[in-house]
Amino acid sequence: MSQNKTQPTKSNVAAFLEAVSPPQKREDCIKLSTLMQKITGEKMPLHSTCFVI
Repeated sequence: MSQNKTQPTKSNVAAFLEAVSPPQKREDCIKLSTLMQKITGEKMPLHSTCFVI
């Protein structure tokens, strides 16, 4: 079976989200991340240096 092209990294998701701009987009991203962690009980990994899953 082939592997996914994007793999989780050990990069800091919080630092990534704090760098998002504009401020409203950053707030929305942080709220969504918090909500998803509550629902799944899992921390969201950063994939590559451009997106969180």
